[in-house]
Amino acid sequence: MTMKNLVLLFVALTSPALVLCACSDFLSILQDEPSGLSPCPCTASQARGDSNFDESNYGISTNHPGAASCYRSASPSSSGSGQQCCYRSSGSIIVGPPGGGTADRYSPASIWSTAQHWRYDVRPWNACCKDQLNSANCWTYYRYRPSDSCSGYSG
Repeated sequence: MTMKNLVLLFVALTSPALVLCACSDFLSILQDEPSGLSPCPCTASQARGDSNFDESNYGISTNHPGAASCYRSASPSSSGSGQQCCYRSSGSIIVGPPGGGTADRYSPASIWSTAQHWRYDVRPWNACCKDQLNSANCWTYYRYRPSDSCSGYSG
């Protein structure tokens, strides 16, 4: 770990608001892509009835504008990844920014992967999408952490 990274880590742990990183600072982290994910259910009612997904609406109005509900994989994939699926009030799935769910490299479903989820998924989202949801940076984030379209779902 370089001295710059150690300083950034220390500042992040002691005062997260002081660390401002550009989206490009996270491109190498974003290239560690999620794998082994279950497809999203096509509708909110399917997600509600699918035991592979748990409702997860924390930060929905800020992080997924236009979404009425979001669901996450109930357990991580074999690689530790997790799926997030978000839906409109009509129940239809949202794909892409600004309101779509994302494929997370590390699922927050496991207490042991919370720090990795923060590093590989949340911090890059904050740098690429927060306050700029329709920007090229946010589309870059969704290229590496895409929304699932439910095309492979057979629930």
